[in-house]
Amino acid sequence: MPQAEGGTDHHAVQALFKAENAIDYQALLEIGRELFDLNDYRKAAAHTELVSHATYTSGRALILGSGEQTTPGLLTRLVQAARVG
Repeated sequence: MPQAEGGTDHHAVQALFKAENAIDYQALLEIGRELFDLNDYRKAAAHTELVSHATYTSGRALILGSGEQTTPGLLTRLVQAARVG
């Protein structure tokens, strides 16, 4: 994505999300930390070790959710925040 005039890519994306009324920008911010946590799973799988069953299960639950969690998975929350479905 080209840089916004006088800004960074981050600012251009932020402005786009804030300008789109159908997107719940605050909800996207609230799940940002968990999205960054996914990088730990990528590192384990791609660079350091085979992913253990416990790590796989934990990562899958983070993305898709599980019946044991009170918070829906990230995929569900992204769709809800973007109001796509």
